[in-house]
This record gives sequence, structure tokens and C-alpha cells, in this order.
Amino acid sequence: MMEEYAPVRALNRAYVYARVHGYSAGIEEAEKLRLSENHHYHGLLAELYSKSDMQKALFHCAEAIKLCKSAVARNLLQARLESLRFSANSNS
Repeated sequence: MMEEYAPVRALNRAYVYARVHGYSAGIEEAEKLRLSENHHYHGLLAELYSKSDMQKALFHCAEAIKLCKSAVARNLLQARLESLRFSANSNS
């Protein structure tokens, strides 16, 4: 039985990879997917970059918001963006 490719499944694997091998390695794996039109992709990168590069985390979170079609998910992403901004200002 052949498994069909699913972007969300690939993103989940990249997240697990990051948890096992470190966030930098997870970023490399996620970026290989090149799902730049997918809000889940940018949401994942925002989370992974939040550990090392807050500017990139903010960028990817904003991109996820722009691409998201669900109002509920957009609200959650907006709350995450505000949280990232607060963290960025607290660490400055």
C-alpha cells in the first residue's frame, strides 16, 4: 500500500524531527518542504524560529496569518503573534 503525500503530515514529521534533533535541524527539514503558500508551514517555522531568531519567527507568524483562510485559526495565530511580540520586547 502506497501512502499519499500530505503536507500536514510532512510538517508534523518536521516538528517531531525538531523535538528529537533540535530546532535548527527541524528548521532545515521544514524548509526543504517549500510549502510557502501553506499557513501551517509558516506557523511551524514561527514556532521553531521562536527559539533562536525572533525576527524570523515574527515574519513567519505574520505570513501564516495572511495565508490562513479560517477566522478561528487566524485569531489563534494573531494571539501567537502578540505573544511573540511580547517576548521579543521582553528580551530587548
